[in-house]
Amino acid sequence: RNDTNASIYWHDRLDVPLTKYHVGRLKQGQKMNRFLTMQYQARKNPLAKKLNRLQQLYPKDYDFHPTSWRFPADVAAFKRSARKWQPAKDGSPAVGKPVFYILKPDNGSKGQG
Repeated sequence: RNDTNASIYWHDRLDVPLTKYHVGRLKQGQKMNRFLTMQYQARKNPLAKKLNRLQQLYPKDYDFHPTSWRFPADVAAFKRSARKWQPAKDGSPAVGKPVFYILKPDNGSKGQG
């Protein structure tokens, strides 16, 4: 295959990480379907940490994602939040809308990143 004539370099092998070598081989006008270091930038824990920090700094601009906790680092904050939705000790129901949590491992992007 002759990559020098291609308009798009399609890199979809997860077993071969995208490196500076791949990006450095691109000719003028060629495009790639991946971003260098995206496999690290989009991991769930670091991404949640960055989004949470931006939400603290710019609450009006970063209100588009749900509250996220990283485990085990944020387990205490998660427990405090979850307690708000538990029934009271006298048996009366929790106040507010039902809350659902989605748990995901930090790594493993079945959508291939």
